[in-house]
Amino acid sequence: MKLKNLILGFVVLMLFVSLVYSQEGYRKSWALIIGINEYQSLPRLNGAVRSAKMIREKLVREFGFDPENVIELYDDQATRENILKAFDRLMDPRRVSKEDRIFIYFAGHGVTRQVGGKDKGYIMPVDGVMEKYASTAISTDQLHEFQEAIPAKHVFFAMDACYSGTIFTRGIGLAEERYTSVPEALKRFTAKTARVAITAGSKDEQVMDLADQGLSVFAFYFLKALDGDADVNRDGLITSSEIADFVAKNVRFRAPQNPQYGRLPGDEGGEFVFVRSRQVVTEEKPVQPQQVIIKEEPKTQPKRVVREEGKKAETIIQQPKASQFWISAFIGASGNNHSISSDDPAIKYRETSGGGGVIGVGFEYVIDNRFSFVFNTAYDEKNGTFKIAPFEVYEGTIVTEFGPDIGWEAKLTYLTINPMLKAKYKGFYFIAGPSIGFALDKKAHFKAGYVVYDATTGYTYEAGTIEQEEKIENVKTRFSLPIGAGYDLRLSDFKLFIEARYDIGLTKVVKGGDWKVSSFQILLGLRYGLNLGI
Repeated sequence: MKLKNLILGFVVLMLFVSLVYSQEGYRKSWALIIGINEYQSLPRLNGAVRSAKMIREKLVREFGFDPENVIELYDDQATRENILKAFDRLMDPRRVSKEDRIFIYFAGHGVTRQVGGKDKGYIMPVDGVMEKYASTAISTDQLHEFQEAIPAKHVFFAMDACYSGTIFTRGIGLAEERYTSVPEALKRFTAKTARVAITAGSKDEQVMDLADQGLSVFAFYFLKALDGDADVNRDGLITSSEIADFVAKNVRFRAPQNPQYGRLPGDEGGEFVFVRSRQVVTEEKPVQPQQVIIKEEPKTQPKRVVREEGKKAETIIQQPKASQFWISAFIGASGNNHSISSDDPAIKYRETSGGGGVIGVGFEYVIDNRFSFVFNTAYDEKNGTFKIAPFEVYEGTIVTEFGPDIGWEAKLTYLTINPMLKAKYKGFYFIAGPSIGFALDKKAHFKAGYVVYDATTGYTYEAGTIEQEEKIENVKTRFSLPIGAGYDLRLSDFKLFIEARYDIGLTKVVKGGDWKVSSFQILLGLRYGLNLGI
């Protein structure tokens, strides 16, 4: 009896699985979602991460994608190494079967380069470097290799990136076949292998963001397509070609870009199909902090963008071009360490101290994601205060005794020019380079008590306090070696930075003297990225 019940339960379970599979068309649904706003050496994007997260949540909540089967890489997670590891997981036949589907969405920077006389496209990971795209980016050729190695019968790439149209081997149009029933259509669509891709623009186009939505034009209409707006025949099946047709027609009215839809190597004419789940899935622990809400567009068709220089729709923001140049301004304080002695054995310095301010501007050229060249110029104070031990001056029997309090204050300021090499790790950096300083102010203030008397008779001629301003003579051009470390905090197109450095004095302050000055400095500043393009 128990054996009969067990067999009956197994049969029911298999029937249930078969029913679910026949209605959904796939055994399992996998997704790789990548969104990058904060690049290490490329300009910041505004809507990439939000676009990717909204696509991800739509798949999980409404189209039956298991959160456990969705790989998410945002900002600093989306390194080249991590993206390649994600594809390794999707190519693993122990995880992914032939009856599965895989959806891949990338939102970030892309680039097209001439290689061997042909255009080749690349997607840029968060650690991608424009000048080293061949070794730090991921080429469309590699994406072709990955999708050919993926066991799943259906793979769909959605590339929301600049210059992403080079991924295709051939273009296709909207499918025109007709079917008598939804199950028949689903069976026919999913029977053949599908390797398809849609891109936000062609190979020579940049893509746009919607200023009022916080996401890209491409993502906005892709989400509306999944809402059902692309289901032109209202059969409940949203196919990849229906999505492509809907997205392309609408994006062209909102931006100067032409989404492309095409097939990849290994495609046999199948369709990647989205079927809305019977109920909206509520995850036990929310993956995203905010609910997905797509604003409805006005019913009237927006005006087509005029593709002339300087004429753009007000709601569109062009994603910034690649930039590797930063300008900066900074201010700081110094603690100065003066090493000084006198040729006169009677004069001995008991105490030395000093401080001052630093204010300057700089320019940074990003060599790659690890190194930058920095050029700073600054107004740098090397002021010092010196306490001198009492001493005596003899002229025959007349003695002039200075003390007990003798002070000498030096005001030294330099205009410095300072090229430096900057080594970076994430937000932290180490920086060092030679500095040359040209003296601007070179003044001193001397103050001392004194008494003049006759050494033989003891008669006092004069007593009082002497105080005078004087010019420091023979001040030399100063050479030094600043060495320091700091941290860059990225704020949109700006970086707020704090830096600590020790400025080692290499040369003497004055000719013929034994006086050097070094400084410990704390700097606070702001860098701004220039979108000059590459």
